[in-house]
Amino acid sequence: VPFNSETLVTGQLFEDIRDAVFETARPDEYDTVVVINLCVPTASGVPLDLLPKQIEGVRIIGIDVPGFGVPTHAEAKDVLAGAMLRYARQEAEQGPVPRPRNLAGDGPSVALIGELFPADPVGVGTLLAPMGLQLAPQLPSREWRDLYAALDSVVAAAVHPFYVATVREFRAAGRPVVGSAPVGVD
Repeated sequence: VPFNSETLVTGQLFEDIRDAVFETARPDEYDTVVVINLCVPTASGVPLDLLPKQIEGVRIIGIDVPGFGVPTHAEAKDVLAGAMLRYARQEAEQGPVPRPRNLAGDGPSVALIGELFPADPVGVGTLLAPMGLQLAPQLPSREWRDLYAALDSVVAAAVHPFYVATVREFRAAGRPVVGSAPVGVD
């Protein structure tokens, strides 16, 4: 949602965000709308908790990612990915969740955590195949349902050192996490 000093001074920013959420929450296209509150809206007191929790079956999730105290881009993405994973984990703990749309297969999988180049998952997947493993969707993910598939993995591999909140959520889900280093069968 674009904003300027006028929207901050007049208090219109929250209404603009709310309008954008209602326009975006189309159940035929989305399971979830995630609203990310960065440093200026957070400091301005934009109350994401006042957004509806659901619109026509589409979840509305507000996440504050404060720019103050989060020194790097990767750490801000970790705050976001960890919060989304926590929400998805809590949903899965309550009962059945929607099946991810593009699963590679039904075998045991490894979730990759961190920022990757586009060819990285292909290369890692090739290394995992002889071990009888496949890749789960990586985090941060592109689609909400991918969070469920990542949580369903047998292990998570933290390929980026700043994703501590995301690692914490995998551990809370009972998934072991291996650190970023060349990892073989052991």
